[in-house]
Amino acid sequence: MSARPHKTIWPLAAVLLLLMPALSSLAPQGRPQADLSFTFSGLPGCLFYGARAVAAENPSRSKAELILQLNQTFQEIAEQVTPTVVSITSSRPGTGRERSAGETVINMGSGVIVSAEGYVLTSNHVIEDADKITVILLDGRSYRASVIGADYTTDLAVLKVDYLEPGARLPVVRFGDSDSCRIGAWVLTIGNPMDLGLSVTAGIISAKSRKIDALSDNPLNVQDNIDHSIESFIQTDAVINPGNSGGALVNLRGELIGINTAIASQTGLYQGYGFAIPVNLARRVMEDLITLGRVVRPMLGVLIQNIDPVMARALGLENPQGVLVEDFVPKNDSPAELGGLRRGDVIISVGGYPVNFSHQLQETIAKRRPGETVELTVIRDRQRLKRLVKLGKKEISGREIRQTAVPEPQKSTTFGMGLREITEEDISELGLENNRGVVIDRVDSGELAYKAGLMPGDVILEVNRQPVNHVDELRDLLDDVSSGTALLLLVLRGGTTRFTSMEVP
Repeated sequence: MSARPHKTIWPLAAVLLLLMPALSSLAPQGRPQADLSFTFSGLPGCLFYGARAVAAENPSRSKAELILQLNQTFQEIAEQVTPTVVSITSSRPGTGRERSAGETVINMGSGVIVSAEGYVLTSNHVIEDADKITVILLDGRSYRASVIGADYTTDLAVLKVDYLEPGARLPVVRFGDSDSCRIGAWVLTIGNPMDLGLSVTAGIISAKSRKIDALSDNPLNVQDNIDHSIESFIQTDAVINPGNSGGALVNLRGELIGINTAIASQTGLYQGYGFAIPVNLARRVMEDLITLGRVVRPMLGVLIQNIDPVMARALGLENPQGVLVEDFVPKNDSPAELGGLRRGDVIISVGGYPVNFSHQLQETIAKRRPGETVELTVIRDRQRLKRLVKLGKKEISGREIRQTAVPEPQKSTTFGMGLREITEEDISELGLENNRGVVIDRVDSGELAYKAGLMPGDVILEVNRQPVNHVDELRDLLDDVSSGTALLLLVLRGGTTRFTSMEVP
């Protein structure tokens, strides 16, 4: 049976209203009716709470009120979360294999602020090999940032704002629980698609534990002939496009449940399938990157494979389920083997959580800590057994960026400008007043002045509201500024003045 799409929401709204009395009956006897409302009001502008309030105030009010309540929820989430999401611009030199060889390659992406002190969680491919990274907040503030650590195997990286104003604290996202998310739940994605600026899209969770082989081709993920990449993505139909990578996937509580990282597309643009790294995994990786600069992964010590229907019959299973233990790594003293597992065992759950695919088991273990003991349920010879395994550890990402000595760039005091004094001829030709300013007679391509839009013939009148009248005076001003400082220049061009800004590298 089918119905016209534009009317399908009304039966749903009616059902929700009809459910209100039944939900009210669930409240414990003798307790105030308000308790049940408080329980449901965990969602901002909660649909259930709003529907109940509507029904209580005036049962005859339009069912459209339910839709307005949901609309209000989306608006409140957007207002709450967008300040915690940043746009990221990174640049790197083009390589010999690229058409841009010798030129600067610009990547655009997104990130999520995870601490008031300026830590930002993003996708590794957004900032990979970058020599300059800039994060831009919703309110327009712009900061240079450094890479604290990166993990190729999960495509995650952590940045840190280099220079935060004294006393400033950044807005921080709230973490949710990706394990508790259910298929069909409404979600919002927030990021910087196609360099349009922060944008919000809505959809639902379409699937969980998806593997799309987006990371398996990276040779950095292969160690000892084993692919250590972890792909167990949350799939959503909320629109994700290039530039959304590193941005937020949030639930209807405004909590972060995933980091957007990939799309399935034949065109490079959105075709209905977006993928996010579950936040429980991302948070575990993030903590290692912040504290260690690298990832130390808990190790079960098994080589595993998925089970197809034919193999299930051969193993005596009623249905294809779990993952098959093929071998142990290392050959001696594997944590799993020490914990009592054998080749041919079928692992069907970890700590009570079912696992049916190899990548699902990888994600489940990766969220734990080295040295932690986990309970595995296995099937062996058609018998269900439980085994306790103390997890080992293995360093996966060896690139400890934070501890790498990076030479401080040499600052050019003129930032690629050739400067000269004002002449009598300039005063008449350029329309100068009171013999003020310093003339730019050369701008070097690719330097800071060039990127700021300055041109030969421009006259610099002020720097940060301080007048300049001589070349030496301007040089002294520029000598005193520190890296990360924002400069505001008042420039005369073509008889009119304009302001130009630049950030000192």
